Amino acid sequence: MRIWLALSAAVLLCGLLTGCDTPAPDFSFAPADGDAPLAVVFTNLSQGGGPFARTYSWNFGDGSPAVAAFAPAHTYTVPGEYMVTLTMLSWLGTRSVEKGPVVVREPGGPDPEPIMVLSRSFSPATYQAGSALEVTLRVEQTGKATITSLGFIETAPAGWSFDGIASGDGPPIFPKYPVTGEYGFAYVVVPAFPVVFTYRTIPTADASGSQTFRGRVLYRTDGGQLESEEAVSVIFGGSAG
Repeated sequence: MRIWLALSAAVLLCGLLTGCDTPAPDFSFAPADGDAPLAVVFTNLSQGGGPFARTYSWNFGDGSPAVAAFAPAHTYTVPGEYMVTLTMLSWLGTRSVEKGPVVVREPGGPDPEPIMVLSRSFSPATYQAGSALEVTLRVEQTGKATITSLGFIETAPAGWSFDGIASGDGPPIFPKYPVTGEYGFAYVVVPAFPVVFTYRTIPTADASGSQTFRGRVLYRTDGGQLESEEAVSVIFGGSAG
């Protein structure tokens, strides 16, 4: 009976408060590369998870113990490339997200080829069919090479239409409304890194369940066109209430 009453109270609170969406872990980090020892600061961008206690666990990918903290810092001492995993736990479920790489070089070693790291976040953390969703793209540059051209190819769920640039360092070349499917963005002048901008997209009226976004960065230095690794993000539908 006590457990039932507690769950009923939790459901009632979720009807009165915001933030009762499924956990949606997300984070950014800086710097993305450098010589060992490299101190990296992590910013927690997670959303959802309910109004009650939420816990976070960070796996830094270098064999060190997991850290339970909201927004930790970590020092990498061994050169290499490391993927970082953030796990978010709440009474509404457990979800994880992996990002990277963090590139740690030998002190005094040669500069590596530039790498673009693309990440994506959503507002709100879950979508509503037919209602605008804001998607924020962020690209970090590793290495010190000069980037001479920069663009993005973003593939939204089938039928979701582009609805304009919402904020940030928006590129001057972007899709025309209401393009669906693949969105192309490009800069005439490459801005300073990190590059961050937000666009809006409209889900189809019958959208439901999990939906997937895919994207990559297209760029040049002094040679041919290069591409980042594909960034894949999954978003879940929220209740209309």
